Amino acid sequence: MTNPRINLNEEGRGIWDWPYDWMTDMPDLTEEQRAELPWNFEWNFNWLLKPWESNVPKLKKEQDDNIQQMNALVSSWKDDFKEWITKEKFDGDVVLAESKHSHYVNEGRKQKSREQALNGLLIFR
Repeated sequence: MTNPRINLNEEGRGIWDWPYDWMTDMPDLTEEQRAELPWNFEWNFNWLLKPWESNVPKLKKEQDDNIQQMNALVSSWKDDFKEWITKEKFDGDVVLAESKHSHYVNEGRKQKSREQALNGLLIFR
């Protein structure tokens, strides 16, 4: 996931700079996950004898965690952007910024579109 609060256009940032400050790090692998890496596979028939275990609960939990994290980020985008525009373009004059504000986005339609897109992307519903 990316961090939307990082200004990729800031002074001194080169176009080819390494992007790790705006990308969130993946957590370290657990010992259980390390054991499942492909190069740890035993080339024998033990996998036939072991009981099969579904990974659906793990994947569902990971998907839910990702959705929760993204919703937390999205929830503040509008306010953050409004504060930035007021500060940068209107020198902090909130009254002037509000007077210039035009509302062109249908929030209901936007939310419906977002939900449809999310339903198309979800593996587990």
